[in-house]
Amino acid sequence: MVRARPLWTPALLAVAVLALAACQSGSANVASGDYRAFAASSEIGEVPPVTLTVDGTALTFGELDMLNARELGQGGEEVVVCPPDGRGVPASLGEPFSLGPTTFESPAIVGDCGAASPRRLTVIDLASADEAAGPFPFTRWVEFCDTTDPDC
Repeated sequence: MVRARPLWTPALLAVAVLALAACQSGSANVASGDYRAFAASSEIGEVPPVTLTVDGTALTFGELDMLNARELGQGGEEVVVCPPDGRGVPASLGEPFSLGPTTFESPAIVGDCGAASPRRLTVIDLASADEAAGPFPFTRWVEFCDTTDPDC
Protein backbone atom coordinates (compact mmCIF):
# COMPACT_ATOMS: atom_id res chain seq x y z
CA MET A 1 0.00 0.00 0.00
CA VAL A 2 1.38 3.40 -1.00
CA ARG A 3 0.96 6.11 1.59
CA ALA A 4 0.12 9.61 0.33
CA ARG A 5 2.46 12.40 1.39
CA PRO A 6 0.89 15.51 2.91
CA LEU A 7 0.78 18.48 0.58
CA TRP A 8 2.19 20.92 3.18
CA THR A 9 5.27 19.57 4.93
CA PRO A 10 6.80 21.65 7.77
CA ALA A 11 9.71 22.68 5.53
CA LEU A 12 7.39 23.73 2.70
CA LEU A 13 5.20 25.66 5.13
CA ALA A 14 8.26 27.50 6.52
CA VAL A 15 9.34 28.50 3.00
CA ALA A 16 5.83 29.78 2.23
CA VAL A 17 5.76 31.88 5.43
CA LEU A 18 9.19 33.38 4.66
CA ALA A 19 8.13 34.19 1.11
CA LEU A 20 4.97 35.89 2.35
CA ALA A 21 6.98 37.90 4.89
CA ALA A 22 9.43 38.98 2.20
CA CYS A 23 6.59 40.15 -0.01
CA GLN A 24 5.11 42.17 2.82
CA SER A 25 8.39 43.79 3.89
CA GLY A 26 7.82 46.65 1.47
CA SER A 27 4.31 47.41 2.69
CA ALA A 28 3.43 49.94 5.38
CA ASN A 29 4.24 47.24 7.99
CA VAL A 30 3.72 49.57 10.98
CA ALA A 31 4.23 47.58 14.20
CA SER A 32 2.67 48.60 17.52
CA GLY A 33 5.11 49.94 20.10
CA ASP A 34 6.86 53.01 21.48
CA TYR A 35 9.30 54.90 19.28
CA ARG A 36 11.41 58.06 19.39
CA ALA A 37 12.78 60.22 16.59
CA PHE A 38 16.15 58.82 15.60
CA ALA A 39 17.17 60.43 12.29
CA ALA A 40 15.92 63.05 9.85
CA SER A 41 16.56 64.04 6.25
CA SER A 42 19.04 66.80 5.51
CA GLU A 43 16.14 69.05 4.46
CA ILE A 44 14.78 68.80 8.02
CA GLY A 45 18.19 69.05 9.64
CA GLU A 46 18.24 68.42 13.38
CA VAL A 47 16.23 65.43 14.62
CA PRO A 48 13.07 66.81 16.27
CA PRO A 49 12.39 65.75 19.89
CA VAL A 50 9.32 63.68 18.97
CA THR A 51 7.98 60.40 20.36
CA LEU A 52 5.55 58.06 18.64
CA THR A 53 3.23 55.48 20.16
CA VAL A 54 1.54 52.99 17.82
CA ASP A 55 -1.39 50.92 19.05
CA GLY A 56 -2.86 49.01 16.12
CA THR A 57 -4.03 51.69 13.70
CA ALA A 58 -3.88 54.54 16.27
CA LEU A 59 -0.74 56.70 16.31
CA THR A 60 0.10 59.39 18.86
CA PHE A 61 2.96 61.79 18.23
CA GLY A 62 4.30 63.61 21.28
CA GLU A 63 6.42 66.74 21.18
CA LEU A 64 7.13 68.64 24.39
CA ASP A 65 3.68 68.88 25.99
CA MET A 66 1.71 68.54 22.73
CA LEU A 67 0.06 65.33 21.47
CA ASN A 68 -1.11 64.73 17.93
CA ALA A 69 -3.36 61.70 17.32
CA ARG A 70 -3.51 60.10 13.88
CA GLU A 71 -5.03 56.97 12.32
CA LEU A 72 -3.34 54.79 9.75
CA GLY A 73 -5.14 55.40 6.50
CA GLN A 74 -5.17 53.67 3.17
CA GLY A 75 -2.10 53.68 1.02
CA GLY A 76 -1.94 55.16 -2.42
CA GLU A 77 0.73 54.70 -5.03
CA GLU A 78 3.48 52.10 -4.68
CA VAL A 79 6.90 53.75 -4.21
CA VAL A 80 10.45 52.78 -3.21
CA VAL A 81 10.35 52.38 0.57
CA CYS A 82 13.33 50.03 1.02
CA PRO A 83 16.20 51.23 -1.17
CA PRO A 84 17.49 50.39 -3.65
CA ASP A 85 14.39 48.81 -5.20
CA GLY A 86 12.06 47.49 -2.48
CA ARG A 87 8.65 48.88 -3.30
CA GLY A 88 5.63 49.26 -1.05
CA VAL A 89 2.61 51.37 -0.29
CA PRO A 90 3.01 53.90 2.54
CA ALA A 91 0.00 54.28 4.88
CA SER A 92 -1.52 57.75 4.81
CA LEU A 93 -1.55 59.85 8.00
CA GLY A 94 -4.27 62.19 6.73
CA GLU A 95 -4.11 65.96 6.93
CA PRO A 96 -0.84 67.94 7.00
CA PHE A 97 0.95 68.21 10.36
CA SER A 98 4.33 69.23 11.74
CA LEU A 99 7.19 67.32 13.29
CA GLY A 100 9.47 69.86 14.88
CA PRO A 101 9.60 72.94 12.63
CA THR A 102 8.80 70.96 9.46
CA THR A 103 5.31 70.63 8.01
CA PHE A 104 4.50 67.39 6.22
CA GLU A 105 2.03 68.35 3.48
CA SER A 106 1.09 64.78 2.56
CA PRO A 107 2.21 62.67 5.55
CA ALA A 108 2.51 58.90 5.32
CA ILE A 109 4.36 56.19 7.23
CA VAL A 110 6.27 53.05 6.30
CA GLY A 111 7.55 50.30 8.53
CA ASP A 112 10.84 48.59 8.93
CA CYS A 113 12.36 46.90 5.91
CA GLY A 114 13.74 44.19 8.17
CA ALA A 115 17.36 45.12 7.50
CA ALA A 116 18.02 47.36 10.51
CA SER A 117 18.10 47.02 14.25
CA PRO A 118 16.44 48.46 16.27
CA ARG A 119 13.03 48.21 14.56
CA ARG A 120 12.16 51.47 12.78
CA LEU A 121 9.28 53.45 11.31
CA THR A 122 9.67 56.33 8.89
CA VAL A 123 7.26 59.24 8.48
CA ILE A 124 7.60 60.63 4.97
CA ASP A 125 6.11 63.57 3.15
CA LEU A 126 4.76 62.20 -0.12
CA ALA A 127 4.75 65.80 -1.42
CA SER A 128 8.56 65.79 -1.16
CA ALA A 129 9.01 62.98 -3.70
CA ASP A 130 12.02 63.67 -5.91
CA GLU A 131 13.45 60.92 -8.08
CA ALA A 132 16.78 62.81 -8.18
CA ALA A 133 17.02 62.62 -4.36
CA GLY A 134 18.78 59.26 -4.52
CA PRO A 135 17.69 55.72 -3.66
CA PHE A 136 15.06 56.94 -1.14
CA PRO A 137 12.94 59.30 -3.23
CA PHE A 138 11.78 61.71 -0.48
CA THR A 139 13.48 64.85 0.80
CA ARG A 140 11.37 65.21 3.99
CA TRP A 141 11.37 62.26 6.39
CA VAL A 142 11.85 61.46 10.06
CA GLU A 143 12.89 57.98 11.16
CA PHE A 144 11.78 56.57 14.52
CA CYS A 145 13.34 53.66 16.42
CA ASP A 146 11.85 51.19 18.91
CA THR A 147 12.58 52.46 22.43
CA THR A 148 12.65 48.94 23.90
CA ASP A 149 15.92 48.33 22.06
CA PRO A 150 18.97 49.58 24.01
CA ASP A 151 20.56 50.78 20.74
CA CYS A 152 17.76 53.28 20.15
